[in-house]
Amino acid sequence: PMMLLEVVVVGGAEKLHKLYYKDAYVDGSDEPPTCSSSNGITPDSHIAIPQNDVCATCKQNQWGSKVSAISGRDVKACDDLKQLAVIPAGDLNYKALGLAITKGSLTDWGKFVAALTARNFPLSELVVNLTFDQTANYPKLKFSFNRFLTDEESAKVKERAKGDDVKAIVSPRTAAPLPNTLIAGP
Repeated sequence: PMMLLEVVVVGGAEKLHKLYYKDAYVDGSDEPPTCSSSNGITPDSHIAIPQNDVCATCKQNQWGSKVSAISGRDVKACDDLKQLAVIPAGDLNYKALGLAITKGSLTDWGKFVAALTARNFPLSELVVNLTFDQTANYPKLKFSFNRFLTDEESAKVKERAKGDDVKAIVSPRTAAPLPNTLIAGP
């Protein structure tokens, strides 16, 4: 049977997050990333050895900096992901959960959000079905419309979106300061 999760998106990071691992993943490893950026602009301040001052010019963030083990194609060594805060549709009082939309699912996520936007359907006003694409060679999420929230549910979701648990998931961590060359003069 297909696993289906019914969730409500209560928040989303403004920018794409970035994650870089120097070494290939080893099953069961909990090794932290070599470099990360929760604002997509500069490395997070806790990173011991940032790969570059800014993400845009980092060699790990350039196409062709890695070859995909799955497809054999040139990809970026630094992965992009969209960080969301979701709650189960069946229990709007449940704590907010972090959901990372990884590179394999980002295009489908973008198409889903664009389709909703074209119909003037606010993402925060509906229940989203999350499933796994069983035909993909890697973990890939699929997204579909389930139903609109009731007025009561919508009010609860708006309240929850202001919560500290949501902010902790979607707010950028402290980033390293921008280099002087990027700071505009007076």
